[in-house]
Amino acid sequence: MIMIKFMRWSAHLSVKTKVCTSILIFTLLMLSSCDYDTNAIYNREVDRNQTAPDIGMEELHIGGDTVFLYTNIMTFKFNFTSSNQGIIGAGFSVDGADSVFIKSDDGQFLYKLGFLSSGAHLMKMDLVTHSGSSSIADILDSEGYIFTKTWVLIVIENYYTYAKEDVVNGYLKMSFTKYRNADLKEYEISRFVNDGYKVVGRVTIPAFTDSTYVGEGGSYKIKVNTLSGDFIYWGQADFNRNLPIPRFYTSPGNVYFVSWNKCKYFNAMDRYYTELSNTPVSKEYFNSPEDTILSLPDVHSGDTKLIMLRVIPKNGNLVYETGSHSQFESLQYFTVEK
Repeated sequence: MIMIKFMRWSAHLSVKTKVCTSILIFTLLMLSSCDYDTNAIYNREVDRNQTAPDIGMEELHIGGDTVFLYTNIMTFKFNFTSSNQGIIGAGFSVDGADSVFIKSDDGQFLYKLGFLSSGAHLMKMDLVTHSGSSSIADILDSEGYIFTKTWVLIVIENYYTYAKEDVVNGYLKMSFTKYRNADLKEYEISRFVNDGYKVVGRVTIPAFTDSTYVGEGGSYKIKVNTLSGDFIYWGQADFNRNLPIPRFYTSPGNVYFVSWNKCKYFNAMDRYYTELSNTPVSKEYFNSPEDTILSLPDVHSGDTKLIMLRVIPKNGNLVYETGSHSQFESLQYFTVEK
């Protein structure tokens, strides 16, 4: 709710206003030496029928009645409009202290949290307009209307989050803490690739699904971007490798094969690639995501082999595209018993 009141605040004139008052008095003294009838009375027309204007507010950081503060410095931007009387400026204070007055109808100020404790605090704004009466007091910014509004500031400590990992329908899904202000533009998700982080997605909900991840392990950073162009480092996610591991088996009748568990992220993979080495000629095989068994008809008793199983991702995995394929591979040595 916005409270409105009419006030004359001559006792609270700024230094600039006081200087203007002195100049006005000096000017009147100069005029008294001109050719005016000193017996006449000169009155300035004053309109006492003015009513309070309608105020419009464009709030970038101050949406709703509650503002959540996550960083040590918060930028508050404002832009006010008045239906009639001009706006003198806006004053802000927190818990009755740390006041600042900006003599403009738009602008911004940086508020440093300083020693504000975690939890709720009260921010007050006093928007000052002219009275519109055209009186000397109005001209000197010492008469007008005050529009007062308050917000609750919630200081959030330890907001940095470590994303939770889930597997949903064969894809990696990470979820994290929600940013609670109304000025959210997006969550920006970046993944470490080679020597730096690269953007892999932007979402407007506190969850992200990476349709390229197949269990190779990785590091992600989460950033909050606001509508006004500010950003907050919001959290991170670090995942260990979780790939299928090939195992060598011998069935009755000396039938040899390799088997592995199905990839957890099966919908993000294109196929399996297996390679059998330590033979005169290496053997290569390709298997669909549904396959978990590879027959080895050319293996004989006494052979020592190395089987490599690679999970090939689809949809443009940035790490795989750099050629770092070993991160997607599992190795297993085995010896065929005689």
